[in-house]
Amino acid sequence: MEQNKYRQIKQAIQNVINQTRTTKQFNILNFYNQMEEQFKSAGFREPQKSGVENILVVRLDAIGDFVLTTGFIRELRLNYPFARITLVVSKLVYPLAELCPYVNKVLAFDMKFPSNDIVTLIERLANFAEENFWQEHFSQFYSVQWGSENIPPLLMGYLSGARERIGYGHQIELLHFNQLPLKDRDPNYLLLTKPVINPKELIHEVDKHLYVLKSVGLPIRSTSMELWYSFEDVQSAKFLLSDIDSENIKVVVGIGAGGDSRKYPVEKYIRAFKTILKHNKKICFIIIGGKSEEEDADKIQSALPKESVINLIEKTTLRQTETVIEQSDIFIGNDTGVMHMAAALKIPIIAVYRQPKDKDQIVPGIFNEYARFSPYEATAIVLRPEQALDDCNEATVYGGCKYPTSHCITKVKSDDIAEAFEKLIYILKN
Repeated sequence: MEQNKYRQIKQAIQNVINQTRTTKQFNILNFYNQMEEQFKSAGFREPQKSGVENILVVRLDAIGDFVLTTGFIRELRLNYPFARITLVVSKLVYPLAELCPYVNKVLAFDMKFPSNDIVTLIERLANFAEENFWQEHFSQFYSVQWGSENIPPLLMGYLSGARERIGYGHQIELLHFNQLPLKDRDPNYLLLTKPVINPKELIHEVDKHLYVLKSVGLPIRSTSMELWYSFEDVQSAKFLLSDIDSENIKVVVGIGAGGDSRKYPVEKYIRAFKTILKHNKKICFIIIGGKSEEEDADKIQSALPKESVINLIEKTTLRQTETVIEQSDIFIGNDTGVMHMAAALKIPIIAVYRQPKDKDQIVPGIFNEYARFSPYEATAIVLRPEQALDDCNEATVYGGCKYPTSHCITKVKSDDIAEAFEKLIYILKN
């Protein structure tokens, strides 16, 4: 009997896929109408007989975004201490989520396919839902993602069959500039039973995530972020750092970023590090990152005294990267996932951002990258260009810089990093 119910759901999904292939366009209203009928018929909209909440949380984007969600996951568990919670993340992020103590199960979904291939997305989400979700009969689904990358989690949450679906929609710009009813502003809100619109005064992403819980009447006990790793991860980090003199200040360096325009030029980092070393001989720079940072890391290693650098590019897992940061004294780097790890671990931070200060007031809740993704609840000195460079002055774009490579961020001086280091050392000593 159960399989017959699923068969009808699968047929409805196939009908949507066939129609999308024929028309070359995905019709969200048609999708909703066909699927909702089948989910209701199969009993997915009925309350749980056991009374025990069975909750699905989906977060399918990058490393830093997941780190910013860790407080939400903890607070959700504190509000539902006896619920069964399933967390779905991207394969990239899975190692960070694997040891989360607040969920019963962690699943990985492979997001590697063309972003505009809606047919492949629906097929893969449907297969994933059949394999992992339909027998669970989720009572709630939460999504704290929002904006242009929110379609996959919204569709996954809907195809899970969850009775209540809570979270942000897709077209966030329309939330601020359009007074039409919510369902007319963004058809993707059909996929949610409790759509959330955060107040305009909310800026930081961590606060936006926690507001999802507040919006349904759930209290927040702490806003802090967390990281989870094993004893073996800690021991691995200790081994990797074992050659560093115990008197040295350990400075972990994150030179990567989600986009090239967020990367501070490596030559300027080198000049800053040389200046720092002139005044502080007892320092070891620990370079962390992936394969895309290999060339820049080699440049730094070649330019500095051998004893002052440890190059850990491609030598640590994600969790070992966390523990390397945890055993360091200071973080210096770009606006990137490892910077948010440092913030979660309360490591003092010097961060370089691309967003010019004169662009802060242009729709801050959407375009203000710095305010939304600043080092959260951490001791930090953030360096940014004072003004937009060249024609970025007239551009209304997320992050304030419209160029695909390092541009506005280059206005930050290497001496600014060296001065920030001295200020941070003074703060830490006093």
